[in-house]
Amino acid sequence: MTAFAQKPLKDVLDAFGSASPTPGGGSACAAAAAFGTALLRMAAAIAGVEQQSLERIEERLIDAIDADAVAYRYVVS
Repeated sequence: MTAFAQKPLKDVLDAFGSASPTPGGGSACAAAAAFGTALLRMAAAIAGVEQQSLERIEERLIDAIDADAVAYRYVVS
């Protein structure tokens, strides 16, 4: 499976809109949280605040996008 984080946004959106059961809701939640974390990093950068912990959280959320899709495939197979 190709990592969704490596695909163009349009391809990811098409995957979410397809008839395939994955990616699904868990992956969508992780992606939304990763976008939110990126916005927090932007605010921290503007304020001159350390962002290292936010970067780690964002990386884990990006990993969770694919991890949820893999896990759910085991549920539906």
